[in-house]
Order: sequence, then structure tokens, then C-alpha cells
Amino acid sequence: MRAITEAAAPTLEWLEPKAAENLFELRDGAGELYATLGFKTAFGTLAFAETAHGRWSFKRVGFLNAAVTVRAEGASENLAVFQPKFFGGGELAFPDGGVALWQAGDFWQTEWAFLDSRRQPLARFGPGPKAGLSGLFKTQATVTVERSALAAERLALLVTLGFYLVVLHRHDSSTVALMVSVS
Repeated sequence: MRAITEAAAPTLEWLEPKAAENLFELRDGAGELYATLGFKTAFGTLAFAETAHGRWSFKRVGFLNAAVTVRAEGASENLAVFQPKFFGGGELAFPDGGVALWQAGDFWQTEWAFLDSRRQPLARFGPGPKAGLSGLFKTQATVTVERSALAAERLALLVTLGFYLVVLHRHDSSTVALMVSVS
């Protein structure tokens, strides 16, 4: 697995090799692997991410006051906590006082970005490459990273957590659409 900061191009692709397996890979155009994200169960929110810079677990906790906890592999303390906002977006807070803002890039919430406290982009997420009909049933995204913006470990964390949030958003949107169509 290569480091995200070693990618030749700033844009990488999150791909789902097999639909509905809940395992995702971050690759470049040449097929090099930079990160993985896998959900423990099909319907749960516990996921594990791995990059050359570290391994983390992500989990949405709470209901009315939901948050996403970020922990280093095997740790019991939070490395960071993402606090979503009611109408989209949110804030990722680190114990050292560092903050990354999560914000939709468009009205339809098909594009997202982590921004620094000055609202400068750190990592941007957009629609994924649709590879034929099978691509329509897979969760994918492109991610453009600002490699010089952060330390490599924190950037790798944002790239994996950002895609985790994209996947959660897509699942939540699908659930709402299903509930509306049934009623």
C-alpha cells in the first residue's frame, strides 16, 4: 500500500470492487492501492480504514445527538470526533485543538470537502467514475487532496473519514427515499 502523499496525481478514486460487499479501495488511475475502508456488517456503522500512515476505526454513535468517533486501531480513546450539523456538514475536532470543517460543495450534496479553519480545501470528494451499468450500483467517489496542506497522517485520516461520511450519507439518503416511497 502506497502513501497518499506519494500519488503522482492529486486525484484518486474510491471504488467498490464488488457491489454490496461494503469494502472500498482508494486507487489511482494506474491501479495502485492507497487505502481501504471496510464496514464490519452490511447495516452497521462500524468501519475500519487502513492507509500507509495508520489504521483507524470509525463509528457513528448516538441518535438525536449523533457523532462519529475516530480511534486509532486498538485504542479505547478517541483520536478525533466528528460532530454533524442537522442540515449537513459538520466539524471534526482533534484533542490538540485542530479542526477540519466538513461541508457540501453543491446544493444536491453530491460533492463534499474537508476544509481547514480558514475554509481552504484539504480534501474534496466528488461523484465517482461510473464504469458501465455495474457502476450505478456501487458507491464510488473521486477525491482530490491538497498534499501540502497537512501532515501525511492527518491527511490520510481525512481522506478515509471523508469517504466514510460519503458512504453514510448515501445510505441515509437511500433509507429516507425508501421510507418515502413505501408510505
